[in-house]
Amino acid sequence: MTIVRGALPVEMYGRDNYGAIAGALATPGLMARAAGPIFRRAAVVDTRGYEWATAVLIAVAAVGALAFAYATHAAAGAPPSPR
Repeated sequence: MTIVRGALPVEMYGRDNYGAIAGALATPGLMARAAGPIFRRAAVVDTRGYEWATAVLIAVAAVGALAFAYATHAAAGAPPSPR
């Protein structure tokens, strides 16, 4: 998986915007890892209940998806680079 994560953007989009594309692909996972310690499941469930914990996880996933869409919006309109 780690080899594919680094090689796939180069093969699909070329080398011109590799950093921006790789960063956009990594954003949702990095955001989830950063929010993990803050919203530990056991602490949230003990204080608020399962419904609130599920709502928080859905909100974090939505923010990650929106960040990914925002970051890749400019790259989607760019013409493919020659190889």
